[in-house]
Amino acid sequence: MTGLDHNALKVAINAIQIFQRAFDQLLEQTTMQLYGGYWRSDDGKSEAITYVEKGSLWLSRLFLNGTDVFEVLEGPLYPRGRRYGLWSTGRDEEFRVAIGRPEPGDVFAGCFPEWVTMDPIFAKGAPVDLMLFGGGPDERVVKVPSVDVVMKRKF
Repeated sequence: MTGLDHNALKVAINAIQIFQRAFDQLLEQTTMQLYGGYWRSDDGKSEAITYVEKGSLWLSRLFLNGTDVFEVLEGPLYPRGRRYGLWSTGRDEEFRVAIGRPEPGDVFAGCFPEWVTMDPIFAKGAPVDLMLFGGGPDERVVKVPSVDVVMKRKF
């Protein structure tokens, strides 16, 4: 490296500090465009709400074939307003719902109880927490293969 500053690390850190906020905002906007919104099946029995907050993708409502999935997982007294993270599997447009058991009051548990309890239940050869997104910009869908549900984005 030539010039006044011979410390490449300092230049890299300065560039990151200048551009990182813009990169984060672009990533969040793109994630919301692809995966965020209100989703509903044609028969109206299934619906989901997904959104992005602080760079993470969340699921705040999930009814499948008329059943409140959050209530099934946590019982009728589950805390309203609870949300579940959607984790990328690493495959294009494939996510898993972090439906593991929470550890109330254990600040050191982190996300461990969620990921260690993934795949608790399978149906139709697929984990019940699997969600597959697809379609073009104007015809986005989300599929839940374990119950053969397809929901279209209604925003």
